[in-house]
Amino acid sequence: MWRWFEQVSLPPESTCDEVLLQLSSSRPTSVPTLESVVNLGRSRLQTLLKILEVDGAIRAVKGGYLLADEGWTYDRDKAERLRRLRREESDQMLAFADRPGCRLRFLREALDDAEAEDCGRCDRCLGAVRTTDLDPELVAEAGRHLRAGDVGIEPRRQWPTGLDEPKGRIKPDAQARWGRALCRVGDGGWGAMIDEVLTGDRLLHEDMVRAVAGVLKRWDWEQRPGWICPVPSRRRQGLIDRLCSGLGQLGKLPVHPALVRIEDGGFQADQANSAHQVANV
Repeated sequence: MWRWFEQVSLPPESTCDEVLLQLSSSRPTSVPTLESVVNLGRSRLQTLLKILEVDGAIRAVKGGYLLADEGWTYDRDKAERLRRLRREESDQMLAFADRPGCRLRFLREALDDAEAEDCGRCDRCLGAVRTTDLDPELVAEAGRHLRAGDVGIEPRRQWPTGLDEPKGRIKPDAQARWGRALCRVGDGGWGAMIDEVLTGDRLLHEDMVRAVAGVLKRWDWEQRPGWICPVPSRRRQGLIDRLCSGLGQLGKLPVHPALVRIEDGGFQADQANSAHQVANV
């Protein structure tokens, strides 16, 4: 998390240069247009533009952004000093959690308080020990609740803005239908187990196959699926095949590998915004 905030608030020189190369001093460039040529998500791109504007590198005008009239140079020394300060702050946060002794005294000393002394009130001073023992039945019930929430995947109606082609509204006959997912990445239900499976630290468990089957069972289908088609993958084809095979056995559905990869492009997960994701398909 600290690394993410550091990268967003202190963007590297190469990223700043990449954005500045797309801007003109006479014709405004919009954020959607920048998204089509710079592989950054919308919020991260807007944060970078605000930083460049504050530094005087660009100007916000109607319709987008312009290069500032005066030249601008990335201040490497300043950026490195700020990075060191951020890392020192994160180290202090970790030390606050692990360091023995009065917590308030630690904070006051970090703020250069020459009169810092033990407070006599914090858990360190009182020798208080907090336990994390929880009722096993409540923990199990919470786990079942977290693992029972299916995630809906809403289909897109519009192509991303900023593209020459395709653009506008997606034709009805080309629109995807609503989808379903077992969980979101990192959620409190299946997230940890999914992460272990994806990183190769854990084999696909039968409970997960049954959970995916449960998502399909709870789906309000217009018509029950007649077969299963695995999507080709360069990194996890074995995992996908095992999941599809398990679902086929549970649901008594045939598995047909009807899709074939034509060429190998970049990984879709590396595309930070919708415009780049479309261009990568």
